Amino acid sequence: MIRWSACTLFLPLLMLACGKGRGGSPSFADRVQVLESDPKAALSELSVYRVDTIHEEEDATLFLLYSLAGYYTQEKYIPDTHKLSRAASFFRSKDTSEQLLETLYLLAQIYRDRKDLKSELNTLEEAIKIAQDAGQADWLFYLYNHLSDMYRRKYDILDYAKYRALANRQFERLDQDRLNVETRLLAGENYLLANEPERAILTLRSVDIDERHELYADLKRLIGIYHVKRGEWQEAIEAIEESLRYEKQPGHKFTACAALLDAYTRIGDLTKAAHYRDMALSYEDPEEISYAKTDFYKSCSELARMQGRYEEQMGYMRKVHEQYELIINDLNNETLNEAIQSNERRLERRHHYRQLREYRLYAVFLALGLAGAVILYLNRKRRQALRIISLQERIRQLEYLGWMKDEAKSLIFKDIETEKRILLLRHTQQEKCNKLLGELCNLGILRNAEVSDFQWDKFYQHIDILLDNFHEKLIGRYPLLQEKEIQLCCLMVAGFRTEEIAAVWNQSVFSVHKTRTGVRKKLDMREGGDIVDSLKKELSIPAD
Repeated sequence: MIRWSACTLFLPLLMLACGKGRGGSPSFADRVQVLESDPKAALSELSVYRVDTIHEEEDATLFLLYSLAGYYTQEKYIPDTHKLSRAASFFRSKDTSEQLLETLYLLAQIYRDRKDLKSELNTLEEAIKIAQDAGQADWLFYLYNHLSDMYRRKYDILDYAKYRALANRQFERLDQDRLNVETRLLAGENYLLANEPERAILTLRSVDIDERHELYADLKRLIGIYHVKRGEWQEAIEAIEESLRYEKQPGHKFTACAALLDAYTRIGDLTKAAHYRDMALSYEDPEEISYAKTDFYKSCSELARMQGRYEEQMGYMRKVHEQYELIINDLNNETLNEAIQSNERRLERRHHYRQLREYRLYAVFLALGLAGAVILYLNRKRRQALRIISLQERIRQLEYLGWMKDEAKSLIFKDIETEKRILLLRHTQQEKCNKLLGELCNLGILRNAEVSDFQWDKFYQHIDILLDNFHEKLIGRYPLLQEKEIQLCCLMVAGFRTEEIAAVWNQSVFSVHKTRTGVRKKLDMREGGDIVDSLKKELSIPAD
């Protein structure tokens, strides 16, 4: 445990004690002694070697020392209980009882601050067993004293008296000349609580420290309480006001101000009494239930009576009554074990509600995820459906276009066949077909009765539609062909016979054969070769 002493801290000793070297390192007792001397300076030095992860015993020891210095010098510092528990595991495995007891005692104080009664009690019981096995009376004094304070908080007077007596018995076994400051102050407080002021003052006066010491405020406050019990009001006021100048903890400030309120009321200084009453109210813990608050409200009521404020007096008396009712209810409803069980149930409920919130959160996330997946799935299906509908529409359009193309081809073929017959008829029976040509012109099949006006542009368009752009490919592939030769190729590929071509040109069959011979030469074909098959092959025109 940390024992505060009045010796002076020397920086080289501190550096030696806090050094992290493995060879020739100082003992844990040496490090504790340095830390006891000046915890603030030790904390500053230990911060350089702050341990983030505990891997071995030396890491655990350094983290313990840092946690002790921080806990006793910083008002709102809370050590990492997970790391402390891990440090305790290292100390158990190495059978280092001194480090383990320090760790367990610090953990018990942290659990007390958190009001975790079960963890506090379990930690104290383990520490007491270790101290008993090691026969360490100083540790047993501290642990029994802490345990008695637990029972006092739950108004279990019998167990409180039992463990306080055990603590005092261990104190009497200690070497009185070698007691440290903390032990003497704790023993003096025990004597005051046991209503043994003379033994208390003897113990307190044996403490030799000045205002630079961390426990100076505790010493002055306890001396002031001794004078209050003796009715020595002026001495009590001097001592407690001195302690208040150096006090840091709100609970101790409340105790000091309440004692000063009572002392100034007793000597009739109502102005100072009212001042300290207001200060005490500012430090009051509204959730605390204790006899100290009952005595404070009694003093407030007496001050109000002396000031002639009777309604205020009645208000404080009602608060006294409320405190007694709360204490009685606490006594009737819970022993310490029942309080531990109640606290455990409360922690279990808190854990249950935390898990329930987590499950609800998971359920919400799961529902959102499922909803998102369903939306994505439906959206994908909708896109697929739209794509299928679009494809079906395109297929219908292509089918329709194919049908239209087939119909157009059919009409074109019919148109060409009609023209072939008309031209052939005119060529062979010109006089007989004049009347028929006039009727066909009236019907719009021909523009006029002059077949010599053959519509070559329209004919080429039809050829391109029917035969995969035959005319365009022909003039592109064979630019040396003359117009007459191009006409011959297009007429032949459209199925015109020799006499039909002669009728189109209104020339003789010999002229057609002559033009065909010229085409073969330009196409580099042998005599008698099939011009149509050769052109379709060269121009990649599908065969019929």
